[in-house]
Amino acid sequence: MGKLSVEKKEAKKDKIIEKSMELFCEKGYHTTKVEEITKALGISKGNFYTYFGSKEEVLYEILNIMKNERIKMLEEIDTDKAPKEILKTFIEDYIQFFFKYLSGANVDKGTNVNFDYNVIDHFLKDEKVLNYAEEIQDILVDFLKKNIVERIKESKNKEYNLRFISEFILASIEGFLLYEHLREKLRIDKKYEITIENKIDQITEFIYNAIK
Repeated sequence: MGKLSVEKKEAKKDKIIEKSMELFCEKGYHTTKVEEITKALGISKGNFYTYFGSKEEVLYEILNIMKNERIKMLEEIDTDKAPKEILKTFIEDYIQFFFKYLSGANVDKGTNVNFDYNVIDHFLKDEKVLNYAEEIQDILVDFLKKNIVERIKESKNKEYNLRFISEFILASIEGFLLYEHLREKLRIDKKYEITIENKIDQITEFIYNAIK
C-alpha cells in the first residue's frame, strides 16, 4: 500500500511539472499563476503546495529534468567513433533537445508543450538558474573538448586554446538554432530549402573542417 502511495504521489508531481511547463511556454512564466496551474489540473492550491513550495520550485525542477536529460544524451553518444561522427551525433542530439524544450515546436509530435527561452530570461539574476546554466555549459563544453577538439588536435598537431574552441563550437550551434527559431517566429521567408538532415551534415562538415 505504501509503495503504491509513493507511486501515486510521484505521478501527481509529474503531472504538475508537465502542466506547468506547458503553461509557462504558452503564457510566459511570470504571467502564469499557481491558480491557473491548479485549475488546469483540477486540483486545489493546497494540493499544489504539498509538492512544491512555490512556482519557482517547479521551475527549478524543470531545469533539473532538462539537465539530467542532456547528461543522458551525452552518455549515450558512442565516443569510440571518429571525432567527426561524434560531432554529428552531438549536433543531432542538441537540435532534438532544442526543439523539445526550447523552441515551442516538438519535433516528434508537432505540439506546443515546450519550455521557451523567455522563462530563463526572467531569471538572469536568479542564482539557481545561473548555476544551472553554468553547470550545463561546462558539461557540454567539456564533452566537446575531450571527445572532439583534443582528438583532432592530437591528429593534426595544431595549436588551439581547446576550451575556447569548444565554447565556440557550442555557441555556433546555439546561435544557429536561435536564429532559426527567431526567423520562424518572425515569419521571415527563407531564401533556401534545405532538410534538417542536410543542415546537420553541412554544419558538421563546416565545423570539422574549420577545426582540422
